[in-house]
Amino acid sequence: MKSHKKPTIKEMALAAMKYSQDHIRESNTHPRINAYKLDAVIALDTAISDTRNTSTIESDLEQTLSIDIDEDETINMFDSDVKITKKFSLGNCGESAGLALEFMVDNYPAINAEYYSIKGKATKPGEHNGDHAFVVIGRADRSDKNDPQTWGDNAYVCDPWANSVYPANQITSRLQNFYSEVENGVLVSKVEALGKHHYLEPSLDNIQLRKRDSNDYINRMNKKFTAKFYHLIDITGELRTDLKKIQTTLEEKYGKNHAKFLAVTAKIFEIENFIKFYLLRYENLPKSNSNSTPGQYVKIKKGMQELLLEVMEDIVSLGRFTEEMALAITAHKHPMWDKFISKKATNNTTKAANEALDKFAEEIKAIPTKLKGL
Repeated sequence: MKSHKKPTIKEMALAAMKYSQDHIRESNTHPRINAYKLDAVIALDTAISDTRNTSTIESDLEQTLSIDIDEDETINMFDSDVKITKKFSLGNCGESAGLALEFMVDNYPAINAEYYSIKGKATKPGEHNGDHAFVVIGRADRSDKNDPQTWGDNAYVCDPWANSVYPANQITSRLQNFYSEVENGVLVSKVEALGKHHYLEPSLDNIQLRKRDSNDYINRMNKKFTAKFYHLIDITGELRTDLKKIQTTLEEKYGKNHAKFLAVTAKIFEIENFIKFYLLRYENLPKSNSNSTPGQYVKIKKGMQELLLEVMEDIVSLGRFTEEMALAITAHKHPMWDKFISKKATNNTTKAANEALDKFAEEIKAIPTKLKGL
């Protein structure tokens, strides 16, 4: 019979370090890069800078497109940073510590795990600013966050960047600060023992992050997602209503076999299929975490945001008439309307259709602004 013995704090810290190191393949601050050729170091610097910018851009894009559904910006930014780090497999001590913290939140949410940084400004020659990040796991409840000697015998430091796991009561003798300096015209990465001006500062812990997997938090995220989703569906429903009025007019004037009637009917059918398809997708999408199972937040949020993006992309397509449809509605050829509507007509028969499509296009343009309020 297999044993299900609970792992020790040290074993958890080692597993968190391995998880982080499995995802991050390269750093531009680790002393090992001192042996790299200059062009490789420059390329690495650029790549990591781009990776961090991508994380910020992705978060900004979510807000611009109004598919941001998190209520807590700290959780949203942490999720974005972790996702980008794993995507590009690049990062320094901050990204390494972030992945170790993610591992603890998803696998051992009941165990204290905290993201720490070395702080402190240099005030005299030979000193260097504090610059390093790591994770403390298992700190005793009600202990002083700023005093490692109070953290308890079970607390461990997990420092994936330095490939180190050790008891937290050894932190003053084993933790090292990162710095760099120019030697012979080359920037060299170095580490040093903690100075008197250095201090440790916690900035993020799993208590803040583990609420993301709570059913309450996910339900609130779902409420924002649902409001945005149905706003998009309502826009297409309004277009369908307008086109149905046009369909009735065309039927009375030309009959059901006329090309103009058939073109509008085909567009209505397309819209109705669109609505049915996405309502079914919505119903089948996981939107709750009743057992507050660790790790579900990432999966549920990803599914919600991907669906919102798909709906927005397909809504734009709904405003396009094919060449065949456009020619059926009017004998006149006109330029593309903006980037949404393929053909514009000027005769009286299709004036109502143009107005409906104009209205729809304005709704499309207004989507990001309207979704921000939901």
